[in-house]
Amino acid sequence: MGEGPVYFVLGDHQPETCNTNQPLTFSNFKIWKVDSGETFDLRNRPTQGFYQVSVSKGELSSTAF
Repeated sequence: MGEGPVYFVLGDHQPETCNTNQPLTFSNFKIWKVDSGETFDLRNRPTQGFYQVSVSKGELSSTAF
């Protein structure tokens, strides 16, 4: 529904740091961008076509952005 892309985020492992009052550190989670009109199967996620993203001490890093 709607216009524009949808993003699916998969954090399938524990972050390295996720504590109250501490910056998040979470390495190598995956993000898929699905454009309007495309489909995405949540039960059988694609094994390619995703961006690998990390947050280190609260700072986002990725070659996708």
